[in-house]
Amino acid sequence: MSRKVAVCSGKFRFLLLVILPSLFQATFSAPQAGYGTLKLKVGVMFGGGEVRPVARVDFYALTKDLNMISREAAKNLNLPSMEPFEGYINKQNNASAEFRAWIIRTHDRGFASKGGRYDFNRVFFESDANKVTLDDLLNVPEFRKWLQDAVGASRSLPRFPRPTGNSAEDEKLWADYRQKLGAQMTEEDYRAGKRPSSWMIEMIENVSKDRSNLCYNDEMALRTERIVEAGVLLAPKYSAGSAQTSLSGEAEIRLPAGTYWLSNLTGSFIGGSSILWDLKVVVEPGEVTNVRLSNDNAKEMD
Repeated sequence: MSRKVAVCSGKFRFLLLVILPSLFQATFSAPQAGYGTLKLKVGVMFGGGEVRPVARVDFYALTKDLNMISREAAKNLNLPSMEPFEGYINKQNNASAEFRAWIIRTHDRGFASKGGRYDFNRVFFESDANKVTLDDLLNVPEFRKWLQDAVGASRSLPRFPRPTGNSAEDEKLWADYRQKLGAQMTEEDYRAGKRPSSWMIEMIENVSKDRSNLCYNDEMALRTERIVEAGVLLAPKYSAGSAQTSLSGEAEIRLPAGTYWLSNLTGSFIGGSSILWDLKVVVEPGEVTNVRLSNDNAKEMD
């Protein structure tokens, strides 16, 4: 899965990549009779081959993996981890049906993919069926209202036509307005710089500023964060044993024989990076199992 799935921040991307892809792929194993020992050696390799021990970090031997625990946490919260884009947008009642349809049509360059910050160049100037058109501005109520209220001394926008009561005159005024507004939209592609005029940017920001719930990826990332946080609180319930690493990154855990998942539950920050483990291990009765945790078997390093 690509790292750019999450759009808001490195933190959100880490949460999405670590937990979300396998919420429905988890297993469970009951411990067997007898005890064994896990000996941990935890270190992270950085550039130049330097290995730094992961010191003073608690590791847990869990009887369920983090994905299964997160699934249980989501169920407890009654919060689905993901929701289809169109279905989610169409449930948001703080936007008109026309605005929701426009978002769905242009979502690859708007609310969905930029964390609520539009890629203005693509939205306004790409010559394909999804670009913002003059009809969008005049038929989407949110855009139309902004245009009606936007004319001021500092703007060069044409004045929004008011009905005169004369149908022929109204038709002429409306045609003239469309022509002038269309010219303002392109403005020779903003003097050949292929950038939208400042009023277009102001319009989109004004219309979207109170509708952050329409930023689909942001909302899904926040939802995932809630599930992860709930999963971290739930995880100790499934801990069969735990230990804190020494300054040299070593620890031992004595456990009933069985299958476990070794995890530090939340990303440990080492040298500016965050690293999480959720490694499946098998403890045999009467035996010592040596486990090295490193970059290679980490869940994610960001």
